[in-house]
Amino acid sequence: MVSPARKALRRMWKDTCTVYEYQPVLQSNMSTVHEEVAVISDEPCKLSFASLQSANQTDTAAKTPQTVKLFLDETLEIKAGCKIVVKRRDQVFEYGYSGEAGVFEHHREIVLIPFEGWAV
Repeated sequence: MVSPARKALRRMWKDTCTVYEYQPVLQSNMSTVHEEVAVISDEPCKLSFASLQSANQTDTAAKTPQTVKLFLDETLEIKAGCKIVVKRRDQVFEYGYSGEAGVFEHHREIVLIPFEGWAV
């Protein structure tokens, strides 16, 4: 049975995410290539943006660091180095993930970084 707290939390999740891993794929000619493979598809989630208080001043403008967190089901295992594509209404966000997830009783929190390509 799903707890009332878990149900209430899930109702706030209006985004969906798809998680990709860069995996070896065997071709019909028996050669192996690496490709993006979706390992989790259209999973309900919540993308959260928070600006940090300190700004870094440069010659042209001040940069305000931003923390991006993804909230999702606590049972999902997502490996470091994955690409995570989050859809929110008509927007699509691409992120990478390189750290340890915070695992809580009713959800998992992952701090995301901008996706800059696969490490080969």
